[in-house]
Amino acid sequence: MDIGLMNIGNRPRKAFVLTSVARSIREASAKQRSEDLALAPRARVPRLLLFALLGACGFVAAAAHADAPTFTIEFHDGKISPLRTEVPAKQQFRIEFDNTGSTAAEFESHELHKEKVLPPKSRSFLVFQPLDPGEYGFFDDFHPGRPKPVLVAK
Repeated sequence: MDIGLMNIGNRPRKAFVLTSVARSIREASAKQRSEDLALAPRARVPRLLLFALLGACGFVAAAAHADAPTFTIEFHDGKISPLRTEVPAKQQFRIEFDNTGSTAAEFESHELHKEKVLPPKSRSFLVFQPLDPGEYGFFDDFHPGRPKPVLVAK
């Protein structure tokens, strides 16, 4: 006799097995939810404390980035300006990107392991960790074939 055709009561066996599995899953989910609710009052305080600490760390990090020297690079429909940007070596710095064009642009540097996509008419920034002295090339991946700009760490 084929199990798929065997009847238990007036339901086929496959339907009975699937219904039993679904019932077990629902019961386990309900039990987990009740356990979560029982722990909720005790778990809220550590979670709130954790979120407060993470928020404070974010403010400290933002303040540290605000003190870093800032440079601006402009993208305009495939043109990058300036082509040569001098940045301090051995010091954290920040570059603000301003896409004034009507097409998307992308700052990308394989040497620096950084990339940032900029929608049209947008601004953004990246924070760079201290670099060794030297030249670091970058490009706009959306507009190939243009002159390659460089960051010069001195």
